[in-house]
Amino acid sequence: MNEEQRADGILLNGISILLVEDSDMNRLVAATMLHNHGATVYEAVHGLHALGAMEKISCDLVLMDIQMPVMDGRKATRIIRKRYETKMPIIALTANAAKKETDKCLAAGMNDCIAKPFEEEDLIKLILKWVGKDLQPACVTGGEKPLYGGEKPLYSLEKLYYTGRGDPDFVQRMIQLFIVQIPAGIREIKTAYVAGNFSGVEATAHRMEPILNNFCISVLKEEIGEMQFLAVKRRPSPRLEELIGNMDIITTQIVEDLKNLKSC
Repeated sequence: MNEEQRADGILLNGISILLVEDSDMNRLVAATMLHNHGATVYEAVHGLHALGAMEKISCDLVLMDIQMPVMDGRKATRIIRKRYETKMPIIALTANAAKKETDKCLAAGMNDCIAKPFEEEDLIKLILKWVGKDLQPACVTGGEKPLYGGEKPLYSLEKLYYTGRGDPDFVQRMIQLFIVQIPAGIREIKTAYVAGNFSGVEATAHRMEPILNNFCISVLKEEIGEMQFLAVKRRPSPRLEELIGNMDIITTQIVEDLKNLKSC
């Protein structure tokens, strides 16, 4: 391990973090980032689960997703602030960084927000700010693993190799989650659209956005945002149908390639 990596690994030493996130992939990515920097990480899959965890553990900071089943992040935060006399920092994980959303998080008792998908350096800097460490994370060089030839690969494992510090087991776990979760997400979006459940379209697209980012699928970066924007209008449209169909075609191609890669 070089000097930069050693410096990087001690930034969150001694810091315990409760990570509350319902997406298996998002949770794996965030937990891996935090472990890379020396943090002790506890995990919860929704707000009620987080409340139960806090009865058993002591932590220095909470990373709280907003949109979760059973109990969302804002409700869980309000209960934490009422139940516990603590100024422990709670940072919202949200795909909506608009001021209105940030204000709602702060009103619920959260201290700060970070928009998903976030970069590792931004997350660590924000945590350091709230735990009172005046340090800056060192850059760690990750291996680039583009899987398509040409100037514009359809996807890349570069970010996964960076996050996992080259650990092939982490990358394989992420690939397996992608193969399972992305087709399931597409099916959910299609079913919701046909049923006129546009809030379901928006919620599923919101959940899938960080996954696409983890695999550097830049061709869908703007389209997933546009899909959520159109779904908010709560009505069918040819453009929304086109976006759903295009995402289906592209992700199906990627899934098939990842299956072949996995079997090699």
